[in-house]
Order: sequence, then C-alpha cells, then structure tokens
Amino acid sequence: MLLVDSCPSEACDSGETVPLSVPLPVDSARWTISHHRPIELPKGAPDSPDIVKRFARDDIWVFSVSDGGLKAARWDGKRWLKTTPPLPEDLQIEDVTGTDSDDIWISGWSMRLGVPGDQTGPEGMLVHWNGDRWERIPVAANVINLAAVARNDVWALFDGEIMHWNGRTWAPASTPKVPMPDSLDGEDPGSLLRDITALSADDVWAVGAVTTYLCCDQRVYHREVVMHWDGHAWNLLDIGLRGLDLGQAIPDGHGGVWIATWHDGEPWAPIMIHYRGGRWSKSTLPRPNNSQKVQTTEIKLTDTGKVLVTGIAYTDTDFPTTVEFSLPS
Repeated sequence: MLLVDSCPSEACDSGETVPLSVPLPVDSARWTISHHRPIELPKGAPDSPDIVKRFARDDIWVFSVSDGGLKAARWDGKRWLKTTPPLPEDLQIEDVTGTDSDDIWISGWSMRLGVPGDQTGPEGMLVHWNGDRWERIPVAANVINLAAVARNDVWALFDGEIMHWNGRTWAPASTPKVPMPDSLDGEDPGSLLRDITALSADDVWAVGAVTTYLCCDQRVYHREVVMHWDGHAWNLLDIGLRGLDLGQAIPDGHGGVWIATWHDGEPWAPIMIHYRGGRWSKSTLPRPNNSQKVQTTEIKLTDTGKVLVTGIAYTDTDFPTTVEFSLPS
C-alpha cells in the first residue's frame, strides 16, 4: 500500500527549535566500536534467535520471529523444547521479560487491515507463560513495554502510560504531572514515556520526552521526562536535558541505569546518559570513520552482562550502515 504524505513541504520548515543542552559531567566509560560475538548456545538451537533469556546455565529461552510468527524454544540442560505462543503470525515483537523460566511475559503488536486503504491497527498483544501453558492477557494498548521485578510485581507502559501488575490485574499507576512549556500553547505533546526498566522493587525507571510533532517525521524535543519509582511513589526528575529524545533505558549491570538518546541537529550525536549511586553523567559514542551522523536504534544488556548499543551511521556518499558500540561486562 502506498502512503502519500499530504503535509506541505514548507510546513516542515516551521516551528520552534530547542538548543541542545546536556549539563552533565563526562562519564569515564570507554565505549568501543566492535561487532559483538554471536551468543553461544547449545547445539540444535534455532538459527539466528532474536531474543535470548538465560535464567541459568541449563535454563535458556530463545525467541525467533519468522514468516510463521513467533517461535519459542527452551533448553532444559539436555534438549530443546519448542513451543508456540498464541499470537498472530504477523506479530511484531515489542518486549520479552520475566523473573524465571516459569514466569515469562511477551508483548508485541499486529497490524490488522480493514477495507483497502483503511488501516485499523496496530493491535497490542500480551501473553504470559506460567510454566505449563501460555495465557493471552487482554489489554487495551497498542504498544507495550515491560519490566518485571517479581511474579506479582511487573511494571509496563501501555501506550506510554505506566501500569502495574499485582499478580491478578493490571492497574494504572499514580504519576506526577509533567510541566508543559508555554511554547506548546495547548498542543498535544503525544506520549511522554517511551521505555521502562526495573532494577529492583524500589528502583524502577521510566523515560521519554516532551515532544511537539511538527510535520511528517520531524519533531522537536523540548525536555526530558525521567520518572523514578522509589518503592512508595513515582517522582519526576528534572536533569536539565533539552533537545534530546530519551528513547530507551536498561540496567547497567552494576546497580545503575543507562539511557540511550541522540540529538536531531547537525550532526546527529549519539549520547549515553548514565546514573549510578546518586550521580548523573554523559558520554558521547565514538563516530565511525567517514560517517557524518549516527542515530542510536537499540540498547540492551546481553545475557553475559555486556552493554550493547546498535546505531545507524550515515555518510555523504554511501548507504546507511549498522554500527555497534559496547562496554565490557
């Protein structure tokens, strides 16, 4: 289906710009550009798994998305046991989390098409594995991000709204109001939160940005949105970041959190925000040779404890290429 952009080109050139501001000390982390080694799995594992969850040496789950939908397999120390979650074949996986091999959550979405030219999706999907079977959990959300602490303590973003699972039901969390800049003048900033990650029962982070959609894919990031759960309440933090899109957050593996972001000015600068032990800091990822711009696309903590960032590098003459940045475990 061909989608025609009806937005006039001159409209994309208008609107306020927000100067980049990252008033944080420089982090000592030494990021390197290198392709990570493929994850070593026991013989007979599915080819090129998309997600690997290693709960123990002899307890490994792998998930793969193919034309036949999402496939899951578990290594029990002796053999691979395959299972198929009850999800549509056109599923696009969003997130996988869990506290043990008998407590796994999968979120994703599928695109359902109505009459020709009428796009009615996407439709959010959420399923849970309890050790014996997959159960599909009805939810009213299109995009779902997950962060599990315990079987009865799971946090999630349902279309940017913080929700909590108490072991029986999902319920909205009470969150602080985010101040809107006067320049918005009543405009809808869209979804404020884009990712959520949990370090412990009293240490959960949700990140995003106050955004104005100007036109097409162009947008302005007015200020960061960082919320923290301390075990009693959600608190809004103002770190003083302006002009940045806080898109993803993960534990750093040492009691802190990494937040991947980038500046959409010239050049695109991939920036990593770090919090540990009450201290905020920043580091700029190295730019590959000959590249003019780099945009981060994914950040994850591998099952071996390595922080891995994937990005797209752009040059003036060549096609965009994928580049990876990593920190040792």
